[in-house]
Amino acid sequence: MTASPVGQGILQQAVAAWRRRACVDFGCEDSAFDCHALTIVARPPDSKEKSIAMAITMGTGTVLSVQEPWIEFARTLTPEKHFLAFQPQEFALPFLEEARRRGVEVVARNPGLGFLPAEAPAPPRLPQGTRVERWQKEQCVPWALTFHNALWDDPDDIDDFLYALVLVDETGAPQAMAGAWRESDALVEIGVDVAHDARGRGLAPVIVRTMARAILDSGNIPTYYCAATNVRSHRTALASGFLPVVSMGGIRPQPPKPTPQSA
Repeated sequence: MTASPVGQGILQQAVAAWRRRACVDFGCEDSAFDCHALTIVARPPDSKEKSIAMAITMGTGTVLSVQEPWIEFARTLTPEKHFLAFQPQEFALPFLEEARRRGVEVVARNPGLGFLPAEAPAPPRLPQGTRVERWQKEQCVPWALTFHNALWDDPDDIDDFLYALVLVDETGAPQAMAGAWRESDALVEIGVDVAHDARGRGLAPVIVRTMARAILDSGNIPTYYCAATNVRSHRTALASGFLPVVSMGGIRPQPPKPTPQSA
């Protein structure tokens, strides 16, 4: 994107950009989200998506995007209605059983929500004694464990990390942090975390709004994701001008077990 989407039908632009990204990474046609049916497609081999299988819906149609070795099995799944693909017995449990049969270790990921901006957020009022700083990756490294929801759990996952906006206090200590992550050519994902001793002060929407504004001003669309059970994160998204637009859940390879440290 070359022009800022601020003030130009932001939600419509965001939905269109997200659909374009979905078609590239999930291998579906745009019309699959409008067809009132379940569409099962093979995942493109160059997709950034790492799941074995993922169900995606924007409320009208459901897409089941599957890696090639699993596509024939996926086509045996025939829920009565498309949205029932999110029921464990219709999708996740059959895939888990098939993975066991193949000797592949996998984990099921509960459906999560994807939020897109419904408005261009006004610059938030910063709490007294705080300021916002822009940190590059190197500055964030020492804080990765403390603010892992904004940053990363595993250093191998940081290729798409762009930068962080950090709300710091008078001493320069970070109170809240929003990380910007490259999702596609037009989309930038926001991750957010607040220091434990600073929670309950409404800092998360402050830093998310600040980051959303920065992303929009750069000509991109901010996105925000969280688990369907993370009600606190839902409130942050809503308070920051985002609306839930998409739901996704899937089957992923079992993460490698940590190597025991020698004494």
